[in-house]
Amino acid sequence: MSEKPRNVSQRLHEISKVPISQNQSVTKPKPRQSEISTQIGDTEVVNNILNAPITLRVREVLASSRELSEQLTEMIKQKNTRPTATAHAIITTKDRGMLICLSLECDGKTVNAIIDTGSQLNVVSKDIYQTIIRLPMN
Repeated sequence: MSEKPRNVSQRLHEISKVPISQNQSVTKPKPRQSEISTQIGDTEVVNNILNAPITLRVREVLASSRELSEQLTEMIKQKNTRPTATAHAIITTKDRGMLICLSLECDGKTVNAIIDTGSQLNVVSKDIYQTIIRLPMN
């Protein structure tokens, strides 16, 4: 008996129904690649794209990000300079100047005095106060 000729689709349908044993493995064919594509990896291309310099107008940059705009504005804003910390301060005064020296008399005793015309206080040594002046003090 001869078999009826089958069409290709019927034959493929029958083949697909044949069970695959566990010893047989189904492997997908490797995708086709050119010689150039095997030499260059996908991540290398992505890294090159991310590292590529681009030209942007400042207007585009400022319009794209509010945070970037605020940061740039803050960086170019003129600010008061902070005073530098002083490690040591040296105050110099005149060592010698014109002093008004007078000889004063208190209870019949002579006292040499220096008059400071800008002073609001009267200063006297403790010894002079206790031995010569001896008046109430406030």
